[in-house]
Amino acid sequence: MIRLVAIVFALYAAYVLSVAYGQPHWFAIALGASSVAAAVGLWLRKPWSQYFVYVVSFVVAGQWLWAATSYYSKTGWPAERTGGHLIALIPGLCIVTLAIGSSIVAFRHFRVRSLAARA
Repeated sequence: MIRLVAIVFALYAAYVLSVAYGQPHWFAIALGASSVAAAVGLWLRKPWSQYFVYVVSFVVAGQWLWAATSYYSKTGWPAERTGGHLIALIPGLCIVTLAIGSSIVAFRHFRVRSLAARA
């Protein structure tokens, strides 16, 4: 399961770095580099990689939450077409769920290993 999370982070890193190549920005480059570090570390099952997973997941979820709240605070929640707006939120909620889930998988994977090392 941890290698599946590594693949997800590698794909995300490829996406972020390809966007950063077209429009260079230090934040995107740092996020892409952190995603690469997380992917490589998870693939090699290194405990330090879990912290990169937590940071990238926190940033991704925070960016989406900020973007969604910023949009609706400027435009207001529509009285009409509420269903359409709820459907539009689904992809972002899936990304946030994936970020939280990957953090949980990394935590559980490395928590078990650290407890076994103590015993």
